[in-house]
Amino acid sequence: MGRFDSIYPFTTENIAGYMKDLDLTGKKCITVTGSADHILNIVARGGLDVTTFDINSLTEKYMDLKLAALKQLDFKDFVNFLLYDSKISFDYNIISSLNMQDDSKMFWLDKLKELNNDGKRLMHSKYFNRKYFNSDSKLWQNLYLNEDGYKIVKERIDGLKISISI
Repeated sequence: MGRFDSIYPFTTENIAGYMKDLDLTGKKCITVTGSADHILNIVARGGLDVTTFDINSLTEKYMDLKLAALKQLDFKDFVNFLLYDSKISFDYNIISSLNMQDDSKMFWLDKLKELNNDGKRLMHSKYFNRKYFNSDSKLWQNLYLNEDGYKIVKERIDGLKISISI
């Protein structure tokens, strides 16, 4: 694996701390793609026109997965699918059912196949940087990772315009 072949599955910083008082309604925003958490927190604060960039090509595939999961899953299933080790972590059937770009879906299904469809193994594989990962801290570091914030982002997400700049 190369230098940019793993993904941070969730933010490594307190986005909620510095975004909580921003009103981004009607604003055009630019942010790193990363875990897609900056994008989702921008949506929580009203932004719906986001240009994103990242040197790591895997982040776009993860962004597709995360956005599709948010659109289609309720809050409890979302966090059990992507955040916590659970029986539905990176579940094959869930990924198969998500409405996302075909190349992203095939990427994740191929990675699962390599790991005998074991989503927990994928979550803890070389594809994710979890060196300092604490699931519970992600809840307070993100405006969208609580029932109310998730509902707001879920209501707004269909209006999101994302431009990817390389």
